[in-house]
Amino acid sequence: MSQNEDDERKEKFPQKGDALLIKGPIEEIQREQREAKKRDEEYKSRQVRYNKIVAWFTGGLLLTSIMVVVIYHEMAETMSRQLDEMQRSSVQTSQLIVNAAHQASETHDLAVAARKQANQASIQAQAAQVSADAAKSAADTAKSALTTSQGAYVTIGRKDGVVAEFVVSKDHPDDNVPLVVYFQNTGHIPAEVAWDTTDRKDGKLAPLGIHLFSTGTGRTPLPPGMLGKNGEFYEAVGEVIAGESVGRNELAYISRSDLEELSKRIVGFYIDGYYAYCDQLGTWSTHQFTLNYHSDIPIDLRFVLISDVEIANTPIPKSTGGKSFFPPCTSTVVMSQTQQYANRKAN
Repeated sequence: MSQNEDDERKEKFPQKGDALLIKGPIEEIQREQREAKKRDEEYKSRQVRYNKIVAWFTGGLLLTSIMVVVIYHEMAETMSRQLDEMQRSSVQTSQLIVNAAHQASETHDLAVAARKQANQASIQAQAAQVSADAAKSAADTAKSALTTSQGAYVTIGRKDGVVAEFVVSKDHPDDNVPLVVYFQNTGHIPAEVAWDTTDRKDGKLAPLGIHLFSTGTGRTPLPPGMLGKNGEFYEAVGEVIAGESVGRNELAYISRSDLEELSKRIVGFYIDGYYAYCDQLGTWSTHQFTLNYHSDIPIDLRFVLISDVEIANTPIPKSTGGKSFFPPCTSTVVMSQTQQYANRKAN
């Protein structure tokens, strides 16, 4: 052993003579034991604190788990109730679908029945329309037949062929001589007749000093009647010719001296005009005519009817301003209908 090592041993283990002094090591051991105990106590303290923390944490987890279990339980109960409600709703919905299908089937049946009824009604309406058209046609035919067989029918000229003539008055020989035209009603009911002249082609007479004066105004006769807004009537008036009778009208006049001069000359002229007639059956007819005079034929036949053409009646205006218009010869019917309407309105 070296000197240094021996010195170090003596420092660690002092001796008194040959005996070892162990006081220092014992104290060191005791100190280490105290430190170990302190460390052990500190460890145990830390362990206790850790265990407490773990215990609190575990308790918290347990409480949380309990709360989660409770929440999930409530959720499960809620979902169960919702599921039950959905099942009940599903059953109700299924029943509603069944009921709706049943109602749809019934509605379809009703629609089919309604369509059949509509088709039947349409067929009946068409049949009724056909019947109405047939009835109207029959009524129109009957009216036309009645008008043709019983209504007025007016032409120019008498049955003996005389159309017009100058008629000299035996009682007043010096008066002007009228030119008379004859209208014959071959119908069975009276006719109302009106006439007017429109033109005289008598240019060859004036150079001879012969003058023929027309009594016409140049207007179309028998225009439509009018019912005023205050109930007043305005209707053209003509000469009434009974059924199967002849009426006479003065178209013009000539002086006696001019007539004597005319009878000495071989000359001719024309007279144009209109005439119209109507009756209570609704007949309304307007004609345009032309008369021709020839002085070189027998005196009774010197006037010849050149043309007699039926033309369109004067159009009936539309009602306006409280005024209404109607065909001639219908004032009696119009007045009757107006009075009936006034009576209904008053009642």
